[in-house]
Amino acid sequence: MSFRLFGVNVEIQMGFWINALLIGFVSTGGGSNIPLLALWVVIVLVSILVHEFGHALAILRHGIEPEIALHWMGGSTTWRQTLPLTRPQRVIISVAGPLAGFILAGLVFGFTYFFPTAYHRLPSLAIQAFRLLVYVNLFWGVFNLIPVLPLDGGHILEHALGPKRVRLTALISLIIAVACGAVFLFMQAYFAAFIFALSAF
Repeated sequence: MSFRLFGVNVEIQMGFWINALLIGFVSTGGGSNIPLLALWVVIVLVSILVHEFGHALAILRHGIEPEIALHWMGGSTTWRQTLPLTRPQRVIISVAGPLAGFILAGLVFGFTYFFPTAYHRLPSLAIQAFRLLVYVNLFWGVFNLIPVLPLDGGHILEHALGPKRVRLTALISLIIAVACGAVFLFMQAYFAAFIFALSAF
């Protein structure tokens, strides 16, 4: 599935839908609540698109055309290198994705906080959507900032240390990936543990 949104080419691969449904199936009690499962998939789609468009907008500022792909591990934003980017510019591009998600979560939470009457008058599914938007964007943003490659945090670490410290970046990423994988395994968060196991590998 491919389309163009706000001047950016977007591709949504089958793996994204399968993974979103599987996680939603587990998170919503075995899929017994079909509307909630469908809502989960929509919220994940919107949240990851916002995250990737954060990267894309930061790239567009440099006159470079990005492309977005949503896949089974979430999403990625790529571009063809036409002009050299400095390390600080690359750090900003990496930070822009989680920041976009935090802004969305903040706006949604701000509505619920400053307009509680209007919020509580919404249908129950809409209230659940608001809660999921805050949860998914906060979790996904914090998760992505963990300094483990290929997460955004890993790329921030990579660009901050520079190309002369590739082995140090890999070592730090490996140690943190193993530690996080063990923690998530202990918490029985198996998908997150699997992601960190792949990252460590």
